[in-house]
Amino acid sequence: MFLMESVQRNMIDMDIDVENILKSVVKYQHIDTNGAPLIPLEIDYNKELIVVVGDVKYPQRSNNGSAINASAFPVYSNYGFSEVAFLCDRKTIELFSIIGIFFDSIDKAALLIAELLNRKLMDAFAKCLFFDYNVMLVNANGSMGSLDNLLSAFKNHKVLFCWGKKKGYGITFLANLNKSKTNGRFDFFIRLKHPSSHSYRSGYENACSCYMDRTYDDKMSNLTIQSFKIF
Repeated sequence: MFLMESVQRNMIDMDIDVENILKSVVKYQHIDTNGAPLIPLEIDYNKELIVVVGDVKYPQRSNNGSAINASAFPVYSNYGFSEVAFLCDRKTIELFSIIGIFFDSIDKAALLIAELLNRKLMDAFAKCLFFDYNVMLVNANGSMGSLDNLLSAFKNHKVLFCWGKKKGYGITFLANLNKSKTNGRFDFFIRLKHPSSHSYRSGYENACSCYMDRTYDDKMSNLTIQSFKIF
């Protein structure tokens, strides 16, 4: 009986968490496609910016339809990014993986994603992440200069690299990435596997430890995956 009551309480708490986030998201529906705000929006360049870096936007597929990335809005396009990384109009492994990090919970991520998709709020969610939580999600491929400029503008930053370790670009190309170390480990960024279906097929243990139970330890970083929990 006690176990059942505990499970019910946890489900209620989960719904409350998601509902509170959705209340914040809804207000960002009132920004038109050109970014002209109907509510006042200010950018604080001194506040810590959390940057999540992926690889490329979702590819076009002939079967089962194609996921479409959330639309870029001025703070993205002003720095040369043409889409919001990971966020999209359908359920994907990548979307669940990243939102799971924000909650430190796949279960809560699943609840929020279902509501965002059902209510067509993914574009509004991208704006909410930036203006309420100081989070940007960008793709690196073809945008290394844009990423470097972004890190220069927001000098107080913390970066979650999810582009994998075998790409032809890397942190050495980012002059403005804070590369400070404490005891030989980086203090301002961590590197994970890319959360693609390929990563789960070919390196399933590491991929699952990055995005399912979030126990992965980057030996070169003082940060943990939980350092990027925002909800």
